[in-house]
Amino acid sequence: MARRPGRSSAVRALIGDAPAAPALALHSILLGMAVLAALTFAGDIENPRAVDALTTLAALLLAFLAGVRFARGLAGEPRLAILAAAMGLAGFGATLLPAGLALLVLAFLHAAQGMWDVWSADGVRLPARYAGLRARTAPLAVAILVLAFFAGV
Repeated sequence: MARRPGRSSAVRALIGDAPAAPALALHSILLGMAVLAALTFAGDIENPRAVDALTTLAALLLAFLAGVRFARGLAGEPRLAILAAAMGLAGFGATLLPAGLALLVLAFLHAAQGMWDVWSADGVRLPARYAGLRARTAPLAVAILVLAFFAGV
């Protein structure tokens, strides 16, 4: 398959030459991961505002990823749309918990959403290329949140 013009080498390295996910979606996921990593490793994780920003961004990222499932659910299986909405709401609910518990709950939710996305990416329920993307980004989000937990929160 011919390469699409305008696709960066980083994107090609991540998903190959398969038809790209919408550029905004892909770059949003990668930007979210980069911001989470910067907050975690900047050394300011003990600052309550940094922890709030980290948990809020993790919840926003989870809601974005659940939104992909929500849209697919609306297109075919409304039950899946309800489950996806619940996942996004659970992420925002986690931001109301104490900081350490919020990070662990969000790590669990990101792991669950990632496994659901990888398992469902069979070309029918979700595009097959989405599985590769989620197989790379979900463990990264979980690792960042768990490292932030152990960093002293």
